[in-house]
Amino acid sequence: MTPSLNAKKKFDRVTPRGGITFLPTPTTSVYFTYSQGFRIPNVNELFAFAFSSNPNLQAVRSNNYEFGGKAELGKWGDVSIALFQSDIRDEIFFTCILCDFSFGDGINRNLDKTRRRGVELTLNITPVEFFDGTINYTYTEAHFRSTQIFGSGGASRTASAGDSFPLVPQNRVSVIGNFHPGKQVTVSLIGLYVSSQFLQNDEANSLNTLPSYFVVNGRAAYKRQVPGGLLNVFLQVNNLFDTEYFTRGIYASDNLPGGDGSTVPFVMPAPGIGVFGGINYQFNAFSG
Repeated sequence: MTPSLNAKKKFDRVTPRGGITFLPTPTTSVYFTYSQGFRIPNVNELFAFAFSSNPNLQAVRSNNYEFGGKAELGKWGDVSIALFQSDIRDEIFFTCILCDFSFGDGINRNLDKTRRRGVELTLNITPVEFFDGTINYTYTEAHFRSTQIFGSGGASRTASAGDSFPLVPQNRVSVIGNFHPGKQVTVSLIGLYVSSQFLQNDEANSLNTLPSYFVVNGRAAYKRQVPGGLLNVFLQVNNLFDTEYFTRGIYASDNLPGGDGSTVPFVMPAPGIGVFGGINYQFNAFSG
């Protein structure tokens, strides 16, 4: 083994956590939690095989706070709210080196200070016996908390304190409706809305964003007891209306055949309509 490639790294940290819950009524609860997070860099982050490696990455540390509550809404549902914040040091972030959008110009770095904070609301309802549903809304702010300069010279890029992280949407809404025409059959519709987000390599938030999208999935499931166990059969349709949308994007140099080398957005299209099915048999003949 080449001596220059032989090295060891050790990471250790105590990560306390705790919380308190208060029950003002038998059907209402309020809580607060605090925890510290610690994550060591993985192999793919240390050695980015198609890009530049950075074996000197430090572990990610965080202070996490959450305050929330939950209340029952009579016999037909419940509602919950959670406010969260994570203050992070040494977050691992993939950035450019020369920042000229050339091929392979990338490396994982530790950022000084970043923050994630937001609120999550969830409503579960069962208004009638044959229907139940869930509505979930999450608002997230993901910000740089200190100025970061990537690259050098005229090609350098700057992320200022308060700029948003690329590829983190601020708003996500999911709506799930489950219809039970019989005790053994469930038909579900799942709608997901994701708001616009900045593309990778747009740390300064100055270029066009990835468009928001709304997609609907469907699922039908049948289960019943059979001799010796439980039989489950399902049919799932993803992207029910064959919506065209994009899940990721990056600004890079157009070096494709016929390209002029200018900086353009490259986006990753989501799959179109997809149909899946399956059968599952759970054998439990020996269960008590």
